[in-house]
Amino acid sequence: MGVHDDFFALGGHSLLAMELIHHLQERLGLAVPVKLLFEHPTVAGLLAQLDKTPQLDRDARLMLETIRAEGKRPPLFYIGSTNNARQLAPALHKEQPVYGLNIFGTREATNPELPVEIAAIAAQFLAEMRKVQPHGPYQIAAYCADAYIAFEISKQLQSAGEQIALFAIVDAIWTPDKTANFSANRMLENAKRLSPGMLARKAGHKFRSKATDVYTDYLNPVTRRERLRRQQSTVVTNHELFYSKFVEANRCYRPTSKYPGRIISLRSRESCLKYPVSGLEYYLKNPNDLVEYQLATLHDHMFRHPWVEEMAACLAPHLLQAQPDDVSSMQ
Repeated sequence: MGVHDDFFALGGHSLLAMELIHHLQERLGLAVPVKLLFEHPTVAGLLAQLDKTPQLDRDARLMLETIRAEGKRPPLFYIGSTNNARQLAPALHKEQPVYGLNIFGTREATNPELPVEIAAIAAQFLAEMRKVQPHGPYQIAAYCADAYIAFEISKQLQSAGEQIALFAIVDAIWTPDKTANFSANRMLENAKRLSPGMLARKAGHKFRSKATDVYTDYLNPVTRRERLRRQQSTVVTNHELFYSKFVEANRCYRPTSKYPGRIISLRSRESCLKYPVSGLEYYLKNPNDLVEYQLATLHDHMFRHPWVEEMAACLAPHLLQAQPDDVSSMQ
C-alpha cells in the first residue's frame, strides 16, 4: 500500500475505519475524528490534515458522509454502506450531489449499553439530512436490510409534512416469511436458472472470500496476531456488539403504516429467483406504485461495474433535475 492509495478502494469499510482510527489514537495520543479518514482516505491526505488541524474534536463522529457535494441538483441520501455510495456516485449525473449515512456514527455505536431501535437511528439520520437540506422534497436510496431505516425515515418525514421525491430500494426482501423460500430443492432450482457465468462468479466470490478469511485469520502470523489484538480491543468489541443488536432490531422491525407514494425497486436476478415477490407491495398503500427493475447479476454485485452504471440509468428518470424551489409538481 502506497501513501496515495485510497483506503476504501483497497477494500476498507466503516468497521475497519474505526479500527484504523483506534490505532492512530493509540500511536499518536490524539483523538482523531473518523470524519478525516472518510474525507481524506490516503495516508498522505490524512497526515496533511493532521498537520493542519491544531485541535482535534474528541467527540467527533461521522454519521453523514459527503460522497459528492458538487452539483446543482437536490441531494441523494444513501442509507447503508458508504462504499456502495462511492461506487454509485460517479455513475450518476455529474450535477448530482450524494451523501451517505453510516450507522457506525450513531450514538448507539459507541455506547453499547444503549438499546438499538430503528426509529431512533432514523431520527438521528434525519437530523443529519436536514443539516444539508432543511426541507423536501427529499431523495432517499437504501440497500438490502438498510431499507428498514430508509422506510422509517420516510415515515418520519411524512409525519413532519415533508415531501419525498424519490424512495429507491436496492435488492431488499420484505416477504412475511423469508424461510418459506429456502429449501434444498428450491436452492437447486435457483442454481439451475442462473447462467453459467453468474454461477462461476458467485462460486469464485465465495471461494476467494473464504480463502482470504482462512489466510488472514489463521495462516498469516502477522494478521493472526492482529486478529487476536482486535478481539481484545474495546472499540472493536463495542462495535461488534452494536452491530449484532442492530441486526436484531432490523429483524424485528415492521412498518406501522403503509407508504403512500412510489417506491423504485432495483433487484438482482439472483434475488428474483430466490424471492419471486419482494414483499414491498405489502407496505404500499397502492401496490401499483411499485416500479421494479431487474439487473442480470448477483445480490453482492449490484454496485460493481457494469451493473452500477445500469442501476444509475434506471434511477436517472426518477431523480429530480432541479432544486426543490424549481419543482412545479411532485408525484
